[in-house]
Amino acid sequence: MSDAHGLNDASHVTDVTDGHEAAPPRPQADAAPDFPNFGRLLGLDHGKVRIGVAVSDTGQEYAAAVETYVRTDPGSDAAFFKTVKREHDPVAVVVGLPLHFGGEESGSSGGARAFGKWIGGVLKLPVVFHDERCTSAAADDLMRSAGVTGRSATKSARDKLAAQILLQSYLDSRRPEGSGVERTQMDPAADPSLAIPVTEPVRGRDRRKMRKQRRSRKGW
Repeated sequence: MSDAHGLNDASHVTDVTDGHEAAPPRPQADAAPDFPNFGRLLGLDHGKVRIGVAVSDTGQEYAAAVETYVRTDPGSDAAFFKTVKREHDPVAVVVGLPLHFGGEESGSSGGARAFGKWIGGVLKLPVVFHDERCTSAAADDLMRSAGVTGRSATKSARDKLAAQILLQSYLDSRRPEGSGVERTQMDPAADPSLAIPVTEPVRGRDRRKMRKQRRSRKGW
């Protein structure tokens, strides 16, 4: 299924052999034929309260965590993502799609698809959904490796790292097998993008205040 915003159904099916369920296969990219192959991609880990934000490089090889946004109201949320678009200039959006282990859509999939349709309309960009199984667990592992502690810091870091892992998984899935360019295993000690200082989640109003403060310090 697709619509004007480039929404597509994900079809990630687990192989079953001799009555035993196999481990989830490498996620395959779910993209329309005209989905851009060059330019920054915006990766979003959707949640009812917080949304993790990540971006790729223009060559679509690497993903980096940006921030965790705390949702307020539709108007403020739209303003926030329009600002993100102006700052990073993405050409398309990758939204995480919650799936069960076997590959079928979960109860949360509908909310993610509705969000994807909404963000596509707000940003006027094509949207693709990608399997987000295990991204939160992988983010937890990274935080433990990096020594991130504290409930507030953990929440802030978790969502943006999950968005980074989601986007990196999507980038890797679009490359041919054996291409030699893949970064699904990320080490915070070796990956500078994981060393971004952990801060409180950014709310829409707080973000505007931060920009004004930066301008006043720089004499803008």
